[in-house]
Amino acid sequence: MPTTVEIPRPLWPGRLGLAVMTTARILLGIGMMPYAINKIFDYQFQVSAWKYAQSFGNINGKGLTWAMMGYSPAFQTLLGFLEFIPALLLFFNRTRRLGAVMMFPVALNVFLINVFLKLWPTTQLISGIFLALNLIVLLYDLPLYRSFLGRLLAPSTPIASRRWRLAAKIAGFAIPAVIVGYSCFSDYRGIQEDSVSISDFIGARQINGAGTWKIVSLNVAGQPIAVDSHSRFFFDFSRVAVFGDAQHPNIGKFDADKSHGTFAITKVAVAGSADPITGTYQVQGKRLLLNGVRDNQPVIATLEQDNWGPIR
Repeated sequence: MPTTVEIPRPLWPGRLGLAVMTTARILLGIGMMPYAINKIFDYQFQVSAWKYAQSFGNINGKGLTWAMMGYSPAFQTLLGFLEFIPALLLFFNRTRRLGAVMMFPVALNVFLINVFLKLWPTTQLISGIFLALNLIVLLYDLPLYRSFLGRLLAPSTPIASRRWRLAAKIAGFAIPAVIVGYSCFSDYRGIQEDSVSISDFIGARQINGAGTWKIVSLNVAGQPIAVDSHSRFFFDFSRVAVFGDAQHPNIGKFDADKSHGTFAITKVAVAGSADPITGTYQVQGKRLLLNGVRDNQPVIATLEQDNWGPIR
């Protein structure tokens, strides 16, 4: 004999609440369907050949997003089915709850991508509307989901022995606390060691052009050195240093100690020599002042942040 499942009353009982929920789920299903089908047939994420001819730093968030999403046809098709299946389920009253639950992470992800990667204002608005419709469908059956979560989070059957029950409770809190605490401490220490010491050269986090420096002035052995206007210093989070431009790079290594204000650049050909340059540095606003020595000769340079985007 089939069992009868008792379903809690919806959050908005009555015809009006049902009409609002039904309208929301149908609109959400209809709205998501074209996007899903376009992805399934590998059509949505297309990037012009001209975009690929541009340098990486000149591509905005829209181009980067489309290039990444469209790089793999199989991945784009999978994204399409992850939208198509929940959209289809939303059209039927019996499967609407499953469709709404499956659609929520998809709709939320699309909305966050649109907002934080600064895609088109129209798509930001549309994704926000889809997310709001999804929330309306979910909120209608909130008592059911609350009941379901209550069962998922129900306490386990207690251990008979009081002593072992107490030990199990302590271990249940202590073990996760130790693991999380150790992970946070070790990861934070690794971040401190890896990037904080060189953060004056690469920024707080290396993204959006951080680490690119225009050469305002360069002086070697008391003589000013003429530098091509396209030449730059590039400092990387992996402690790679590059001097020059895309066609003529001189690649080496660098290191810095923020706490002492010292630096070292090695194996980078600057003004005809790749011998190590060591010394001290200062930060003045968006400028980096290097006061170093190479082969007992002074090397003094003034660098300026070149087109750094937001890094926080």
